Amino acid sequence: MVNSFFIEKRNTIIHIIFIVMFSIIFVGCVEVLTPKQQRIQSVTDAYEQTDYMKRETAEEKLAVANRLLSVSSGYRDILLNGGGISRSSTDALRQLERNTTEHAAALLFAAGQQYKNEGKLDKSKQVYKDIIIIFVGSAYSGYRDRARMEMDDLK
Repeated sequence: MVNSFFIEKRNTIIHIIFIVMFSIIFVGCVEVLTPKQQRIQSVTDAYEQTDYMKRETAEEKLAVANRLLSVSSGYRDILLNGGGISRSSTDALRQLERNTTEHAAALLFAAGQQYKNEGKLDKSKQVYKDIIIIFVGSAYSGYRDRARMEMDDLK
């Protein structure tokens, strides 16, 4: 009787030691994100949430494109204030920003085309004007040229 009492106590103590050790190991493994990493995570989460948005109507395409442009702007902001980010992270963020921008542009052009096909020429023209306004710089001259050609085609 006394022997089983000590064995039970010993097993309880062993269990407590294992729980404490596991807790210490688990807490030590939890990675605390820096503010910059938290910002990257929040922008990436916003990007992933756009995958669930509908893209059937022109209005839905515009909504997703605007959200993607906001995400792209978030990535660009992180890159511009990028002190403390590794080279590989910077390269990955540049690629994400580029892909997000290209996806947004494709959706804007698709919305403009859809409005055109539906006979809503004023809305289509406004989308193409927005493309010209949004995409500035030499890297986006192709988008602006295409938007101008689409506007000329509407006349």
